[in-house]
This record gives sequence, C-alpha cells and structure tokens, in this order.
Amino acid sequence: MLIDTHCHLFYDDLKNDLSGVLDRAHGLGVNRFICVATNMEDARECLLMGESHENIFASVGVHPHDAKDAPEDFVDQIYDLMTFDSMVAVGEMGLDYFRNISDPEIQKNVFRAQMGIAQDLEKPVIFHNRDADNDVIKIFGHPHSKSINNNKWVKI
Repeated sequence: MLIDTHCHLFYDDLKNDLSGVLDRAHGLGVNRFICVATNMEDARECLLMGESHENIFASVGVHPHDAKDAPEDFVDQIYDLMTFDSMVAVGEMGLDYFRNISDPEIQKNVFRAQMGIAQDLEKPVIFHNRDADNDVIKIFGHPHSKSINNNKWVKI
C-alpha cells in the first residue's frame, strides 16, 4: 500500500476529476491520501473530501504564503476543524523566504501558533521550508516543540 502524504486535491483540475484521479492513483498502488490545506478555505475542502471518501484524510493549516491573509481567529478555526476524525495533521505551515509573499515576521508568528496547536493536540505537522533553515530550526527548538522527536505515529 502506498500513501500520498502530500497532495492538494482541492486544486480545480484535480477536484473536477477526483474519481478519475483516485482511480488512476489506485491503479498505481496509491490507496490513501492526505489532502494538505494551505489556508482555512482549502482546509474545509479537504475536510469535505475526507468526510466523504474513506481513503482521503485531511490537514488544516496556513501556508507561509497565506500567512499574511490568515484570519484573526485562525487558531480557533484550526482547533475546531481538528475535531473531525479525518483531520490527521496540522499544516501545511512553515517559512518561505524565497518568495516572501508574506512578511517573514508574520510567517514566523503564524508558524509558531500552529506548532503550538500541533503540540497541544499531539498531532503531526506538515511543514514547508524554503530558504529559511535557521529560523525553522529555531522554531522547532522552541518549548512548544518539545515532543517533536517523540516518534509518535498516526495510524490512517
């Protein structure tokens, strides 16, 4: 069994042919998917897919490019969405200094908040890092990340 651990099935070209995408993947041995959100809207689409397909799971998070547009209550929204069984991880989160679509300080604040949620809920993270190694390592070393190396596994 193969699992696609990072796909964006909410992209129009994929969701408009979702049954075909899933069938082709299954033909290649890929049986399960984690639909990785990049913002709150995407997270709801991933959740709908996860709740209606037994082989699709979801994540909720704010991608560094979307950090500047994160709603004020994004932390509460993430906690609410993580109550669903098909939500298996927090992310996609992280830092992207290559494009700097969102200010680096905003990216770091949103990333730290999401790491805190994952820590609190004991959920895995899906993170993005581009040209930001030192700051990513610093955030992983923050006290909210103390169990990042506890080798917790999620059964899906």
